[in-house]
Amino acid sequence: MPCVKTYTQSRANWACSVHLYWNQSTLREQEAAKLAEQARQWQDAGIPVVLGGDFNGSPRTKTASYFYEPGIDDGGWGAFVEADETDKDHFVGTPCSDGRTRCRSGEPTFGTSKIDYLFLSARDFKGARADVLPQDTSVSDHRLVRGAAYWADCGPSADDAGAVFRRDANGGLFRYAGRTDGSVAGACKVGTGWSGMKLVARDGSAVVAVDGTGTLWRYPADAVNGTFSGSTRVQVGTGWQGYDVLVAPGDFSGDGKADLIARDTAGVLWLYKGDGANGYSPRTQIGTGWQIYTALASPGDLDGDGKADLVGRANDGVLWLYKGDGASYYSPRTQIGYGYPAGELLF
Repeated sequence: MPCVKTYTQSRANWACSVHLYWNQSTLREQEAAKLAEQARQWQDAGIPVVLGGDFNGSPRTKTASYFYEPGIDDGGWGAFVEADETDKDHFVGTPCSDGRTRCRSGEPTFGTSKIDYLFLSARDFKGARADVLPQDTSVSDHRLVRGAAYWADCGPSADDAGAVFRRDANGGLFRYAGRTDGSVAGACKVGTGWSGMKLVARDGSAVVAVDGTGTLWRYPADAVNGTFSGSTRVQVGTGWQGYDVLVAPGDFSGDGKADLIARDTAGVLWLYKGDGANGYSPRTQIGTGWQIYTALASPGDLDGDGKADLVGRANDGVLWLYKGDGASYYSPRTQIGYGYPAGELLF
């Protein structure tokens, strides 16, 4: 059972390729017990675990009981969900006939039996699904199983304003939910294909972006899975190609509506007051000389006075705070940090 520690969507996890003993049940059960114990230790250390492969036992055997959760039919003393346990088309046996949504069964993977599984640590994953592909005898005498799941702490967020967003080099968009202790949760992938956007900023529970043609788009969060996609985006402006920075500070002008701030290539800072209906008033100049900053960010009310602020990172890595006055402007800058390397600030 070779296992590797790797990273999936920026989160560490253990993944094991499993092949339990095939023709001796005692040895098979001993191997299952050892694997389950090792997986428990990893889970106790806070690391998600995925186990996939040939377990050489049907779903209701003792071998499988080491992995299935106790709440599934016929007992179980494990801590895993099985990716195919929600497939009602392949529920078998009396325990599966009482309207339940999870059952120790699944689509056959070897002859008429299910002996191949994809187990995911229940604490870390939700929404697991799987299907079994048609058999390819040139590859195996088993049918291939493929599955997918969501991180348990990902999905619609009630407070994206308290989250941090990141866009990676491959165009993936990730949300890190804020915690009450000031830290952030693990990465939740909430979008793909974002490399085509010139500028991206978080605006409350939505994301705004400028594409290569200078068109400004608003992406509302999907109510079901919390993702951002082109299928629901709304065009809210054009002519934004002259900007190299875009931030969404919230209500910067003090009128109760969310605003946008953009910097042009000459270092001029412009305020677009929101109209409360996905649109913006004509721009107003609110600063010059901002080309000295390699990045700008809008952390919300950073100083606790109830007004939206701005943060800039200078070429020398010094971080500067501009306290908003709640009336479309800001106070002189104050140094709040140093040693911040080049690269995009999170938003």
